[in-house]
Amino acid sequence: MDEITPYPRADHDADDPTPDALDSAAGPLDGGTADAYLPEPGPPDSADPLDPAGLPAPPRPTLRLDRPAEVLAWLPYQVKFWPQESAVLVSLRHAPGGGVGADGGLDGGTRLEPGLIARTDLSVIGGVARGREAQVDMGRHLHRDGASRALCAIYTEQSFASVLRGQGPAGRTLDWWRSTPWAELGKTYLIGPERFRCVDCADAPCCPHTGQPLDVLGTTEAAAWHVFHGHRYAPDREELVSESSAPTDRRRAVDEAARQHYDRRPALPGTDLSIWHREMERRWVALVEACRGGPPTGVGSADRPSAVSTDELGAVLAGLADPWVRDAALLWSGTGQPLGDAVRDNVVDAVFSGRLLPELRLLDGADRTLAILDAHATARWKPPVLAARAWLAWWSGEGAKANILLERTLAIDPEYSLAQLLGTALAHGIPPGWARRPGRAS
Repeated sequence: MDEITPYPRADHDADDPTPDALDSAAGPLDGGTADAYLPEPGPPDSADPLDPAGLPAPPRPTLRLDRPAEVLAWLPYQVKFWPQESAVLVSLRHAPGGGVGADGGLDGGTRLEPGLIARTDLSVIGGVARGREAQVDMGRHLHRDGASRALCAIYTEQSFASVLRGQGPAGRTLDWWRSTPWAELGKTYLIGPERFRCVDCADAPCCPHTGQPLDVLGTTEAAAWHVFHGHRYAPDREELVSESSAPTDRRRAVDEAARQHYDRRPALPGTDLSIWHREMERRWVALVEACRGGPPTGVGSADRPSAVSTDELGAVLAGLADPWVRDAALLWSGTGQPLGDAVRDNVVDAVFSGRLLPELRLLDGADRTLAILDAHATARWKPPVLAARAWLAWWSGEGAKANILLERTLAIDPEYSLAQLLGTALAHGIPPGWARRPGRAS
């Protein structure tokens, strides 16, 4: 029996030619939207939570490839939304110490762990004009990730019969997938508006010819585990990162405060500018701490805390407009490390080399804070906020979210340097360094 050993994730809430992002994510693929993700890195932040009766929370279930409902219930929580007209590929790699199935048998069962999870539009990978290019790129990403086998889930409104006959974008995608070296040892699923089924079987009770109803997914162990821990996913990609705006008078007050704070920024390098930098860095940390613990922003909600003054929000917006402060905020939020002069000279290399690791305890609070700032920012202050949030999404392995935020940044300022750097990383399928480190789940 084959198994997936889910990649450890913290027990909190934590898309051109592209898989929406990284090698955690495959990068952009020509001609449409594609997303890539890494299951969240690192062990849980704290001990297992307790249920209302005071008993330990249920352990994370092991996913078995012979239980399609469990796999398909798990998958949307990894990409953070319900895919539509999409192909989602999951790279499977041999887990350390694997080799025996969960049933303890000696039938050659192999323990696996998921690596890259990539989503791409069927109109791209199954397209007539550029489909072949996208298919080659996707295969390259799986090969680079070290996939020994892979899962393919095709979400479509086409009838299952037409897909199996190779018709339409979904059918062309399926035909391509069946020709790859990963398909033979993996699993392939079709998911429609109301039902799902495995491609390789048509026997009850696993997969009748017409499939099983989607309602079955809500009764799985995987779904129960995620619901217990408060995890959610958006109903579609467009709702993954919602856009909200604070009341006009409040945004005007924040804009005025930001202008005043930025006007006090020393113009020349020196001690005074260093002091201003450190003060703005301190204000960022304080705001993140104040915003932590609120409702989750994992599916795009943006809180508007009246308890935080317009002056404080304006000060942080002014700080983020300075590249030094912005980089300091990103480094602290992503890794928990302060930005010293010596660190600054090597931070980009450290990010891409894998010497820095994500700090999950801070990432969610930073994302929430940036969502709040975005809701209060006028156009002048938005590019640093949106680009910073896109960078942290990339750093977390959330490809679709990173691409959505990057698109919004470039729509306001196509020349914004951080957005250009991140766009290059996404376009070439470059993951954060930690995603390439062996044993990153330890």
